[in-house]
Amino acid sequence: MTNQSADKSFFQNLWDRRVPQYFATYLGIAWAVTQALDFASKRYDLPSSIVDKFLLFAIIMLPAFLIFTYNHGRPGKDKWLSYEKVLIPLNLLLAIGLATIVSPGNYVKASTPSEIEVTNEEGETIKRLIPSVNQTKSFSIFPFKNKGKEDDAWLKFALPNLFEKDLEQDMRIWCLSAISYKYELEKSNHSIDDNNIQLKTFLKIAKDDITNFLVTGEYEVLDDGQIDLTIQVHETATGELFYEKNIVTEDKIGVIDVFTKELYELLYLKESNESSSELRTDLPAGNLISENETALKNYTEANLLFRNGKYDEGKIKLNKALELEPNVPSFLSLQATSDYNSGFPDKAVEKLELAIRNAEDLPERQKFRLKQNYYTYGSEFDKYLKLGEYWRQLYPRDYTPYSELINYYKLTRNMGQAREVALSAVVNGHGARVLKDLAEIAINRKEYDDAEKYIEEYYRLFPDKKKEEDKLLPIIYRNQGQFDKSISLYESMLLNNPSNHELISELGDLYSYKGDKEMALKTYEKAIKKATVAQDSLIMYFKLMGHYASSGQVKEFVKVRNDQMDLSQRNGGRVSALFSQMGLIGFYALAGQKDLVEEMNQEVAQLVPGNAAIFDCVSRYLYALIQDDRETFNKYNSDESCRQIIITSTPHFNYLMDSFEAKFEKDYSAQIKHLNTYIDSTQQASDDYSSMLVEAYRLNGEAKKALEICQEMLKLRPGETQLNFELTKTHMDLGHMEEAKKAFEVVQDHWSKSEPEFILYDKFKEVEKQLSAI
Repeated sequence: MTNQSADKSFFQNLWDRRVPQYFATYLGIAWAVTQALDFASKRYDLPSSIVDKFLLFAIIMLPAFLIFTYNHGRPGKDKWLSYEKVLIPLNLLLAIGLATIVSPGNYVKASTPSEIEVTNEEGETIKRLIPSVNQTKSFSIFPFKNKGKEDDAWLKFALPNLFEKDLEQDMRIWCLSAISYKYELEKSNHSIDDNNIQLKTFLKIAKDDITNFLVTGEYEVLDDGQIDLTIQVHETATGELFYEKNIVTEDKIGVIDVFTKELYELLYLKESNESSSELRTDLPAGNLISENETALKNYTEANLLFRNGKYDEGKIKLNKALELEPNVPSFLSLQATSDYNSGFPDKAVEKLELAIRNAEDLPERQKFRLKQNYYTYGSEFDKYLKLGEYWRQLYPRDYTPYSELINYYKLTRNMGQAREVALSAVVNGHGARVLKDLAEIAINRKEYDDAEKYIEEYYRLFPDKKKEEDKLLPIIYRNQGQFDKSISLYESMLLNNPSNHELISELGDLYSYKGDKEMALKTYEKAIKKATVAQDSLIMYFKLMGHYASSGQVKEFVKVRNDQMDLSQRNGGRVSALFSQMGLIGFYALAGQKDLVEEMNQEVAQLVPGNAAIFDCVSRYLYALIQDDRETFNKYNSDESCRQIIITSTPHFNYLMDSFEAKFEKDYSAQIKHLNTYIDSTQQASDDYSSMLVEAYRLNGEAKKALEICQEMLKLRPGETQLNFELTKTHMDLGHMEEAKKAFEVVQDHWSKSEPEFILYDKFKEVEKQLSAI
C-alpha cells in the first residue's frame, strides 16, 4: 500500500509540475521544426544534414529541459537553483558543440543508400543501390600548372584526367573534367594551356557550374625523373581550402591514388570498406586509362590535337599510343571518334565494340560514356535515350545524364520531353543547375509566367548575381511583343558590359522581330567584331547568314558563308566545317544555292565516304522541302534508309515529313493536320511554323482562318517578312486590296535587295506587279 501511494505521489508530483505536458509540447515542437527543415532542404537544395543537426541538438538539450520544467513547471513565482545556473548553460554549450562537430555535415555520410529497380537500354531489369542526396559531391577539375619543362606539359591534362576517373569510381561523386573547360577559359580570356590562371577565375567557373568543390594542382618533373606534385581542393561556395597535399615521387600515375584515398576519407569520415563496397570500386588510377607513361602521353597529346582541329597530327600521336597499348578502351574510343569524323562509321562502331569488351572491369560511368558514343555512331538513338534514362536513375545526383538528355531533346525540338527531364532534375536536387534550362523551355512553349518564376527562383538561390542583367528577361518581353521594354533592358545591360557579343546579337534579333532589318544587320556585324572566341564568332556568322538568306541578298549570303567556313575549318578542320552546314541547309535553300550544296556533297563523299550517305540524305532532302522540289523529295522520301536516318535522329519529324508530302499532293487539309500533330507531339509553340500554317489554311480555302493566325502572330513578330507576305496574299484572296498594299510595304522593305536566285523572288515580283497595277 505504501509503494502504491509512493508511486501515485511521484506521478502526481510530475503532473503537478506539468512535466508530461511540457514534454509532449517539446516533442511536438521538435517534430514540427524537423518537418520544416526537411522541407527546406528538399525545396531549396540545402544540406539535408541540417535535419540531423537539429535532432541531435534537441536530444542533447533534453536533460536541461526536464530539469528546468521540473523546477519551474508549477504555476506561480519561483527562484533559480544554484546548480541550474551551471548545468543548463553547460548543457546548451554541449548541445551546440556536438551538433556542430559530431553530427553529419557537408562532408559526412548522413544517410544510407536506397535500393531501386531499374531497366537498362537492353531491357533488362535489375535491382541496385543508389546513394542518398547528401552523400553525393561534385567537383570541377581544372588543368594543372606546369612549373617545369614544356615537354612535360601533357601532364597538366593527364593528371586531372586520372584524378577525375579515380574519383568517379565512387557513385557518390561526379566531376567536370579539365579538358572540357576549353571554352569557359577562353571566354575568361585564357588559353586552356595558360599557366597563370588565378584561383578567382576557377572559382567563378565552378560557381557557374554549381559544383561543391574545385580542384587545382601544380607540378614539376625534376631532373632525376621524379614528379613534385601539389593538389588543392577548395570549397566552391566559400573559396576556402578543404584539402592540400604535396608529394614527390617517381610514380607519376600511381601518385593519384594517394590523393584520392585521403580525399575520400575527408569526405566520408574514414568509413569502412564494407559500408561503401557497393558504392565504389577501387581500381588503381593506372588501370582506369593506362599504366604506360609513354602511351598515356601520346593519348593525351592526341586528344588535345583533335580538340584543336589538328587531326593529322593527332592521328600520329594516337597511333603511337595504340602501338604500345592496342586494347585500352580510352585509346580505342578516341580512335573511334577519329574514324567517325574521317567518314568511317563502321570502323568507329567496331573500335567501340572492342573498347566495350575490354572495359568489363572499368567503373560503370566509363562504360556508359563508351556506350553513348557506340549508340550515336551506330545511329541507335533509341538506345542512346534509354541509356540516358538508365544513367540518371542510377546516378540521380550526377547532372551529366540530365544535361545530355535535355540538350538532345532541345536539339530535336522535343520540348515536352526536355521539360520532363528538366523537372526530374529539380526533384533530384539539381534545381539551381536546371532552372535556366526550364526557363528557356518555358519561353519556347510560350509559358512566360513559368519562365519568370524559374528565373526568379534562380536569383533567389544566387543573390550575388544580378537578375536585372539576365539575358532571358528581354527575350520574354520580346516574345510578348513588349519591344520597348526589351530594348530598354538590353541597353541597360550593355551600359555595364558594352562588349558582350551575346547581348549585342540578341538585340539584333529584337530589331529583326520588330522589323528594323537595317538596324538588325548593323547589330549582327557589331556582334561579330566583339566575339573573341571562335565558337562564339561562328554563332554570330550563322545569324548573319540567316539575315542575308531570308532577305534574298544572295551574294552577301555566299560571302558570309565562305568567311564562316574558313573560320570553322581553321577551328575544327574541313570535315567539321562541312558537317556544321547540315543545320544551315535551310539558308542555302532560301538563297537558292543548290550548286554549293552539291559541291559539299561531292567533297564529303571524297573526304569521308562512310558519312556521305547521311550528308547526302539530310542536305538534299531538307533542300528539297524548302525549295518545293517534288522530284527530289519523292526520291528521298521513298528511300526508307534516308527517311529512317532522319526519323531516328529527330523523333516526331515524320509528322513534318508527312505534312510536306501532303503539300506536294495539294492535300492542304492533311498538311494542316500533320503540322499540328507535329507541334502538339513536340509540345512546342507554333511560331516557327506559323507561315506554313497560314499558307496551308489559305490554299485550303480557309482565308479567314489564315488571316486570324497571321494577325495574331504579327502582334508578336511584326517584322516577320514571310508572315507579312502571307498576310498580303490572304488579304488579296479576300479582296482587301488596301490592307494587302499596307502589309506588302513591310515585305518590300526587306526584299527590295533580293536577287533572282532567292527562293521567293519570282512570287515576290509577281505580287508586286499585281498590286502596282491596282
